[in-house]
Amino acid sequence: HEVVTSMRAEMRSLYVRREDCLWAPEHCRVLEVTPLARELTKRFCALPVEYPHGGSPEERLVQVLLDQLAGLNQVGFSLPLPRHARLLALCNELIENPEAEVTLSVWAERLGTSEKTLMRLFDRETGMSFRSWRQRMRLLS
Repeated sequence: HEVVTSMRAEMRSLYVRREDCLWAPEHCRVLEVTPLARELTKRFCALPVEYPHGGSPEERLVQVLLDQLAGLNQVGFSLPLPRHARLLALCNELIENPEAEVTLSVWAERLGTSEKTLMRLFDRETGMSFRSWRQRMRLLS
């Protein structure tokens, strides 16, 4: 994944077991972090991978962090990318040439599928319609 910003930013990737954060979306998201969540994240990143459990201070810190993350707002100008390899290649092609007028029907033909199937796949992979994704991509370029 790649995150591009026009302002100073810090980035942390947190890897959490799915069963510990059932509230989390299926796709990567950029979140607007509160000061509390920022400090909890910094402390979390300093913990050993195998931190003590059983009500330990470390485990309680992790639970508070997860509670905070659950309430954070998504930053509206992230550009989700699909995991599907061929769809990702097409998205990267558009990112390289934002003015390209490649229609959904052309993409579908290139992928050997129907427009309707491609629309469903694109929505499932990115959480956005093709049209909305392309519009956001152009705004970010």
